[in-house]
Amino acid sequence: LAETDAYNFSHLPRMATATMIKAFYSPETKDVIGDYDAKNAFSGGLPENFFSWHHLSRAQYLEARSLLAGYILSSQGDRVSAANSVEGRFPFLDYRIAEFAAKVPPWHKILGLNEKYILKRAMTQELPKNILDRVKQPYMSPDSNSFVQLDSPSYVAELLSEDAINATGVFASGGVTRLADKCRKMVHKHLSFKDNMSFVGILSTQILMDKYITHFEPADPLPRDAFHVWHDQS
Repeated sequence: LAETDAYNFSHLPRMATATMIKAFYSPETKDVIGDYDAKNAFSGGLPENFFSWHHLSRAQYLEARSLLAGYILSSQGDRVSAANSVEGRFPFLDYRIAEFAAKVPPWHKILGLNEKYILKRAMTQELPKNILDRVKQPYMSPDSNSFVQLDSPSYVAELLSEDAINATGVFASGGVTRLADKCRKMVHKHLSFKDNMSFVGILSTQILMDKYITHFEPADPLPRDAFHVWHDQS
């Protein structure tokens, strides 16, 4: 609560949790990153009257700008649905609805701790009360429990081994080993959100490095004549 005037106050908890992975970076990675601070990535492009907006409006702007298109709609929307031959529809993203929602007073969006207040009121005749009144149900990707059980895929241990970690060079093997051991000991028990995010982030990075750097096999290149035709046309 000491940073309520910060432009990104609404997103500081999320950022603090996500940046815990920095503790596992190798010295080389830390040198490359230097003093770069991702928390201030959007500070330079804020609207002129941003600080005159209500806190909720600021939070919604940052959410839409930082997460909506590049993460929620792509990684959790189009890519997942298209990979399973499903074409998603997002009616609340109609530009007329978005414009209307931007003008709705904050106290109609959240009344006390009652979220989506005006939307729930609008749906009173359409949805049963137990749906309107239930607690929000978040969805999450698999956490460390999915990757540290006895029947876990063999690639998990391979990619988190000391040799694999040192080979990619992004993380320090000692810290990763300690985190993986902790996750195994805590399987089916309460593990902090920060540890879970760090574990999944490290494993995801190792998978990407293994697939697209270490063992990358590019598709057959275009014939040279085809390249020249494309180049001349473009």
